[in-house]
Amino acid sequence: MLPRGLCCSICSGAGRNGGTMTTALERAVDSLSDPEVSVADSLRRLLVVARRIDARALSDWLQSELQGYGPGLDVPEYRDASGLPISIRFDGYGGTQVTRRMHALELPDELSNVMTGMKLTQPIAELAALAHGSGESDPRLQLPGYWLARYRELAERGEVPHMEMMTANHVAVVIPRTYLTGLLDRIKSVALNLALELEDVSRDAGDAGGPTVASEPQLGEKVTSHMTMIFATNSSVSVASGAGSTAVQLQVGDVDGLIAAARTLAGEEVAGDLQAALAKDGGNPGAATRGVLGRIRTGSIGLAGGLSVNAAYDGLVALIAQVFPGFT
Repeated sequence: MLPRGLCCSICSGAGRNGGTMTTALERAVDSLSDPEVSVADSLRRLLVVARRIDARALSDWLQSELQGYGPGLDVPEYRDASGLPISIRFDGYGGTQVTRRMHALELPDELSNVMTGMKLTQPIAELAALAHGSGESDPRLQLPGYWLARYRELAERGEVPHMEMMTANHVAVVIPRTYLTGLLDRIKSVALNLALELEDVSRDAGDAGGPTVASEPQLGEKVTSHMTMIFATNSSVSVASGAGSTAVQLQVGDVDGLIAAARTLAGEEVAGDLQAALAKDGGNPGAATRGVLGRIRTGSIGLAGGLSVNAAYDGLVALIAQVFPGFT
């Protein structure tokens, strides 16, 4: 038999500062900050906290991320797929094939409209499987047959980019794995920031019998602030497109879309230099990319007609920040 009081002292062992027992919120923070833990498993840890503090909006968001966004549900802007590239396969004589990627900016409204409002509504685990899947090709979402038929009609009239003496036979939206990886990282980071802010209010949040948004209003304030951020529309960048301008909102990791938007905004020379600089920087903007921006700012690189140095610089910085969050 244990001496009186020993059992109680063992069972009530302190958490992070002196024992092995941890709170539900600590477990959520640890999993969200661990790169070896899947996003889905991390979100489930945070869901336990959300349910126990009775944060309905947070619980609904986490459930939607885990189960997918059903019809009628608001889908966060970070799942917007309207800026992803379109891949068209052309077939020619002798079995020749050429695949060309295009951005919605390069197509007339009646074709680019198919991308309007396109969202990735799949469960987070499914997106993770696509991001980490095998094979060299990025995942693709096939567009309907009527789109391909209309594209062929416009190609015959020379009204859309096409390949001479070849026929478009397959079209799909490309979902770059870089975009999916960035999306997963963003979701995990947003959830981690929220968990840490909840921890600042109360380390016991999420424990059975712990505080709720009703008993501790600051918990509710933190949740409301993050829900507003999650569902807020990201700022877009206006770029010249023909006779007018088009608001462009690129996705995290969409380098092809970035180059296409840079071409439309500032011209072929800038787009080419930016593409080469990103490749030199290893796929993430670094010294070479900032060098291109520096040349734009000093006026030592050719710009599209009528575009000011400041407009080109500010527009490109904003576009790069959309694709690589945190770039300034």
